[in-house]
Amino acid sequence: DLTCFARVVTFLQGDALSDLRGHGDDGLFKMLGATLGAADVALATLAPRPDGADAESRILAWDLANAARVSRPYLDDVLDADVRMRVAAGLEGLEQLLASPEYVGGADLLQTGS
Repeated sequence: DLTCFARVVTFLQGDALSDLRGHGDDGLFKMLGATLGAADVALATLAPRPDGADAESRILAWDLANAARVSRPYLDDVLDADVRMRVAAGLEGLEQLLASPEYVGGADLLQTGS
């Protein structure tokens, strides 16, 4: 029995918001902020899961802050030893970044306090 695990990312044509820093339309960022704020308010009233797990205790596989924890158990499934070592090094680097005092969090993993 062969089990496969993959994280799939879809590319959408257009400009990344990170490329618009300092060049973007203030209205776009205000609208984005208002939309994210409304989503945050709506999610705050989300009913608890029937199994009793709350958001703080769940490990969400899509949350990049959990990428190393979620992916590490599958390292042995990477057949190419070179690729496996590079993936392991990348996961280690991500864990170090997330644990560093300079990391300020949020959706942008490249943003640091320096």
